[in-house]
Amino acid sequence: MINYLIEVSVCLAAFYACYWFGLSKLKLLNFNRAYLLLTLVLSLGIPLLDLSLYELESGISPDIPDYISVSTGEVAAQVQSSNRINPVLLVYLTGVAITLIALLLRILSVLNTIRKYPRKKFGRVWHIYVPDDRPVSSFFKYMFIPEGLDKASFETQSILRHEEKHARDRHSLDLIFTQLISALLWFNPLIYLYTRALKLQHEYIADEAVSGKCGKKTYADLLVRHSLEQSGFSLTHSFAEHPVEKRLNMINHLNPTTMKKLRLLWSLPLTFLLTLLLGVDHQAQAQTLDVEFEVRSDLKLVKGNVRDGELGEMLSNVTIFILNSRNKELKNANNRYTGTMTNTEGNYGLGMGKSDSLIVFRKKGYESMVVPYKGQDVINVNLRKEIASGNDGND
Repeated sequence: MINYLIEVSVCLAAFYACYWFGLSKLKLLNFNRAYLLLTLVLSLGIPLLDLSLYELESGISPDIPDYISVSTGEVAAQVQSSNRINPVLLVYLTGVAITLIALLLRILSVLNTIRKYPRKKFGRVWHIYVPDDRPVSSFFKYMFIPEGLDKASFETQSILRHEEKHARDRHSLDLIFTQLISALLWFNPLIYLYTRALKLQHEYIADEAVSGKCGKKTYADLLVRHSLEQSGFSLTHSFAEHPVEKRLNMINHLNPTTMKKLRLLWSLPLTFLLTLLLGVDHQAQAQTLDVEFEVRSDLKLVKGNVRDGELGEMLSNVTIFILNSRNKELKNANNRYTGTMTNTEGNYGLGMGKSDSLIVFRKKGYESMVVPYKGQDVINVNLRKEIASGNDGND
């Protein structure tokens, strides 16, 4: 889990750097919105890929030593310790829970305002008439309008068209999505930069739609006059959303030239590179066992995970195979070992027959571990790193 979150953070940093240096100042409003949403999804998905560039080597002897048996008490102690809750994981899950609760409370606050104040429907949009100390803002198909606002004035009509653009393009759905991702990545400041950048693109889109009808100079003057207002809710869009300076610059910004549009291609090699680095299994060629990966209905499925005994991190590509109680490896008719390997998240599933067997866990750089199988449904283990052998010159 920790490794996955680290890889997600790497993807976020790379994609946001591409946006900041190549796209953020270009007037490619809808594309930038799509880019920010898509790269959020890619950042979550790329580390989940398990693309192997190699095939397992076959016909290599596992060289199982005679001293593979270990004390049952020692194995039981190691298995029990692997079931303890990782404190880092506990802190992370606590942060996720707190962030989700805070999001739920904000949504309930908006919904309570919708129920509390009078409303009137205009087409697909509902106008919610709130006290005069609140600015015009929107949340999905609901627009919050101060009761004392002169709705017939040109200024008010421009502001309402701005908020209606947010409602028509479903910008609030983007914000809910990014808030959910923020709950998963609450520890990473990049997700908050992503949310702010996406919300700014929403304002650019709405500004462009309205300023094209009423004139850029007139609209810019209107935006400056309302620049001291603040949105009533963090999940809503407000006409006077900051930073106003960037919005004024984008209103007067010219459409990008063809050469500048070529910056869009930056994201393609970046996506490929991240997929190659984080989504491809580079360790499959290091396996030294010819393992038969088969599923049989007459076997009992044993599940579990394998962790680093010191760091508590999940270990991928751990080879797992079965011995009988006399340390004789179980092979099938093709002279292959019956076993499996852990996936990228450190989890495995293994079909077991007789309960009088031993399960061997092996990974390069770690001490092999043997667990007696007595019919358990779940077996979690911790592997200890190998201690370097040899004389270092000090007695």
